[in-house]
Amino acid sequence: MALHFRPDLLQVEVKDDVTVVKLTTPRFDDSNAVPIGQQLADLVDRLGRHKLHLDLGEVEFLSSVGLSKLLTLNKKVQAAGGELQLHNVQPVVYEVFEVTQLTRLLDIRPKGSEPETPLVTSA
Repeated sequence: MALHFRPDLLQVEVKDDVTVVKLTTPRFDDSNAVPIGQQLADLVDRLGRHKLHLDLGEVEFLSSVGLSKLLTLNKKVQAAGGELQLHNVQPVVYEVFEVTQLTRLLDIRPKGSEPETPLVTSA
């Protein structure tokens, strides 16, 4: 079953059992949370991808709506026995996770905490 992803919002790459998703928008907010959330949910529900690594390196703003979509995705992935990791999180976005204490619930890896290897390579 083929799904079409919006390249202005995200890129998807499959590496063995891991699905790497790079958000390609600087904002994850009311303006795009619904299509991003739906595309991420489709990866889990329709394609059976349960091990997701989200590259948030380009995201500079994360609203409460974006947070809600990530929490919903995390619950969905965990219910399927999978894992969700958030990679390359910018300091300003990481601060949102810290203030809301979601660093205790989600696997969040700040930008600079890992080798500078891109998770998704640009074509």
